[in-house]
Amino acid sequence: KEDYNEIKSGEFKLPAIAPYESYKLPIDTVIKDAVTGAEYFVDLKFSDENDTLIAYKQVSLGIISPKGKLSFDYDSFEIKENENYISLLSKDAKLRFDKGMLCYYEKNGKVILDEPMKLNIYRAPIDNDGVVNWAERWITKWNKHLYRYFDFFPFENKVENAENGEVKITFKGKFAPISKFVGFDLDIVYTILKDGKILIDMHGVPYGEFAETLPRIGVIFTLSSKFENATWYGRGEDECYNDILDHCNFGLYSKNIKDM
Repeated sequence: KEDYNEIKSGEFKLPAIAPYESYKLPIDTVIKDAVTGAEYFVDLKFSDENDTLIAYKQVSLGIISPKGKLSFDYDSFEIKENENYISLLSKDAKLRFDKGMLCYYEKNGKVILDEPMKLNIYRAPIDNDGVVNWAERWITKWNKHLYRYFDFFPFENKVENAENGEVKITFKGKFAPISKFVGFDLDIVYTILKDGKILIDMHGVPYGEFAETLPRIGVIFTLSSKFENATWYGRGEDECYNDILDHCNFGLYSKNIKDM
């Protein structure tokens, strides 16, 4: 496979292989012209004489082809600024930023995001993090440093509109709780492109006393409840984790969110 597209296929019958014997599979794995940025895999499926699947395995060919430089078309945006928010409007997209956060995103007349995105360094504790009121381990330290109460407080913003139509919005501020000297000096840069893509770059410098670990570093986007299906390229389609993942092959998958 090239990413999730099948480019070669075939099947053959295995000979009788005794215990502890090995057999070299006659598979053509030569890729003459690797596509820039693509990944290549061999999916192996083993079935019995009744065509019942008994085992499968995905093997990466280890072909590393450097990803090409992204190129985009740009559009002109109407930009409005006031003391409360920054909004952008083009023929295809509507965007609004409030307090440094993207809070509204509409593409081709469809509302995708209508709640502010949230920066997040906290998650619900699991057993490995400790047990409340017994062996709390990391839980006590995370609560002491108020991780669940961190919020972004912007104090400076800049809007740049380049000649090619690219819009770049930069927010500088602090990501921290209100009542404790701990947090990040944080820069957030949004680059808005014609086709509706939004590139987000963040750079934070910590200050104050942190615990030895952070529960997570991420961003939360709350999508409209009208969206029912998810499509992703990656491992699937069952659950997998860093230490349990070989049963999930790389591919293109789709699921209803109720089944995820």
